[in-house]
Amino acid sequence: MNQQLQGIFLAVILLFGAAAIPISSTLSVGFNSAYAVEVGTEVETEVGVKVGSNDESTEAKTETKAKGEVKSDSEMESDSEIEIKVHLSGNKATIEIKMNGEEKVHVLNTSSEAEIIAKIQSETSLTETEIKSIWEYGQESETKMQSSEKARMELKARIAAQTAGIVDVSVKAKEKAKIMISSMENKTSNTNERFHDILLKAKANGYLNTNTSSDASVKSYSLNLDGTAQSQSKASSYMEGALYLETMTERSNISKYRVSGGQVIIDGESYDVLFGKARATSTNNTSAESTMILLAEVMKPNGEVTTMKLLLKNDSSINSEAETSSWAVMNPESKLAGSWKMDAQATMSLTSA
Repeated sequence: MNQQLQGIFLAVILLFGAAAIPISSTLSVGFNSAYAVEVGTEVETEVGVKVGSNDESTEAKTETKAKGEVKSDSEMESDSEIEIKVHLSGNKATIEIKMNGEEKVHVLNTSSEAEIIAKIQSETSLTETEIKSIWEYGQESETKMQSSEKARMELKARIAAQTAGIVDVSVKAKEKAKIMISSMENKTSNTNERFHDILLKAKANGYLNTNTSSDASVKSYSLNLDGTAQSQSKASSYMEGALYLETMTERSNISKYRVSGGQVIIDGESYDVLFGKARATSTNNTSAESTMILLAEVMKPNGEVTTMKLLLKNDSSINSEAETSSWAVMNPESKLAGSWKMDAQATMSLTSA
C-alpha cells in the first residue's frame, strides 16, 4: 500500500513539478526584504517579503510604481535628434542643421561634397558615414531654378511698379518690405513655417508696420552701416546697408523701435529687411553709455528668409538731443544668416519727428 501511495505521489510531482516551484515562497526566510527593479522601462517593481514573528509563514507584497516621469519614445528621440539638409543651387550650398533644439544655417560658396561634409563635421562632430546616413541632400533642378528665378524677377517687377515715383528712400524701403511680406503670405505652403510664426507674433506685438503712421509722436530714424563681414568659409568682405526705424515707446533711459525696412549688402549680395524690432537702453551714471539690440527678418537673394542680429554700443545717452549718433556694431555678437559676423560703424540719424 505504501509503495502504491509513493508511486502516486511521485507521478503527481512529475506532472505538476513546474507549478510546484512558486510553493517555495512558503519556506522560512532569513531576511527582512528583497527588491527587484526593472529599469529598462523606467518603472520600479518593489517586492517586500515580511516574516512572521510567531510562525514560519510569510507574506509577499508586490508594488509597482512609476519612477519619475516616463518619457515617450518621440520625446526621447527629439532630445538628441540631429537633422541635416543640404541644398545645392549652382555653385552654392545651403546647409541647415537642427541640433539640441537649435537651428543653424550656413551658406558655402562651393558645391564640393568634401567641403560640405567637412563643414558639417566641424559643427556636429559626426563622421562622414553618419552624416550621409541622415542628411537630406538635393540639387535644384534646372527647371526649378528657372522657375525660382522667374518668380524673383516677377517680384522685382512688382516692387518696381508699386514703388515708382517714391523719392523718400525710407518710405520706398518700407513699401518694398510690405510687398515682399505680402508675396510670402500668399505662398504659405512654400514658406518657412518658422517665418510665419514670427510674422504672427510681430503683428500681434505691433512690430509689423503695415500702414504709414500718422501719430505725431512717432520719430523716424535711418541707421546706416559701413564695415566688414566675415564668414567661416571665406575672408572678410565689404558690408554696407541702411535700416529704417520708428519709435514705439520712449521712456527714461529706454526706447523701443520697430524696424520697418532696409537693405544690407555683403560681398555684392543684397539682404532685404522685412521687419524687426530694436531696444536701446542707457546707463544712469555720469559716464553715459548706451546699448542697442536689433533683431530683424531678412530675405536672401534666393528668396529664403533668415535672421539678422545687431548689438550696437555708443558713449552717449539715448536721451541726448543730438539728431545724429554714432554706434559701433559689435563683433562677434552681430550676425546675419547664421554665417556672417559683422564688424562695422553705424550712424543713426533722425529723419522725421
